[in-house]
Amino acid sequence: MNRTKAYAQCRWLSLWMFALLLISGAQITSAHEMSPAIIDAQLLSDNRIELTVKLNIEARLAEVSPIHSDSEESINAATYNRYRALPPAQLSIRAQPWLKELPSLVTLLAQPSIELEVVALTIPATGNLLESRDTQVRLITTEPVTQNWSFAWDPSLGAAAFRFSTADAQDISTAYLTGGAQSDVVDMTRLISTSAMSVLVDYIAVGFEHIIPLGWDHILFVVGLFLFSIKLRSLIWQVSAFTLAHTITLALGMSGYVTLPSNIVEPLIAATIVYVAVENIAFKKMTWWRPLLVFCFGLLHGLGFASVLTEFGLSSQSFVAGLIGFNIGVELGQLAGIFMCFVLFGFWVRYKSWYRPVIVVFGSAVIGLIGAYWFVERVFF
Repeated sequence: MNRTKAYAQCRWLSLWMFALLLISGAQITSAHEMSPAIIDAQLLSDNRIELTVKLNIEARLAEVSPIHSDSEESINAATYNRYRALPPAQLSIRAQPWLKELPSLVTLLAQPSIELEVVALTIPATGNLLESRDTQVRLITTEPVTQNWSFAWDPSLGAAAFRFSTADAQDISTAYLTGGAQSDVVDMTRLISTSAMSVLVDYIAVGFEHIIPLGWDHILFVVGLFLFSIKLRSLIWQVSAFTLAHTITLALGMSGYVTLPSNIVEPLIAATIVYVAVENIAFKKMTWWRPLLVFCFGLLHGLGFASVLTEFGLSSQSFVAGLIGFNIGVELGQLAGIFMCFVLFGFWVRYKSWYRPVIVVFGSAVIGLIGAYWFVERVFF
């Protein structure tokens, strides 16, 4: 196929994909991603401890199970959506019974026991109903704390990122808690900081989870790279370029040197998925500019990763270990996605005569349609 004909087919396919998108777009429902809670604990000057908990309170009130990655997977999705539509004042009233139970779900384990009380509830404006909102709950110990303690998070509340610091902002402990796990014991006399290795391991899990099962846009991009590359060498070139690029912007974004609003980054990430899908269909062999474009696209994906990691509020002492761990987790997630592709349709069909028309062309068309839908959704809705 000559290049002119390839471009003509590419334009035709793009129009066809967009037409299908317009027909079916209205029938696709949006979901609300379930993000982990963020808990900032601070030792006050009077030795009391203040907890600031940022979480999706609608999910808790609707009893959306933490096993779900988004609200639409739950049988209580309709209840969640009703709570999500409530203005702050009404939601606050609905939340009062749950707030009375919260001190028994968020605990500082120690002997003798440490009592907590809720002192403030801050609910953001209703805003965009297609996005989850983060409510802040402040709790404080009723007495000064002098004994050693560890933080415990009830498993019904899902995963949580926990950080403890002193009144002068010295970071003491950082942990990522799942399944009812407890933080390391805080020695109130010595205030031993969490080891870098512990933070590294915790954030490897966070990075992997951001790809599988939460990062469908990143997974589809990597699958698009895989479909185009029958030979291992071309796949390595593309994945290496993508990895190098998103590592650079992840570090720069977390350091504050490069920042872009998510309402710009997220649509552009969706656009990269569409481009890769269209190029997979238009060209049979890897062009010289493909690795360069993949590198540029990786820069955008790295900014997307940075926006996620920023929400965890990594402390200065945990920054390097958390950043490295998160990036390792992302790479492991990408490799897992590529491995699944090899198992499903890589080893046994990649040299079949029908591999390109059935697997590459059709698969890329589906990926392109999904990417186009995400682009429209992220720009206009």
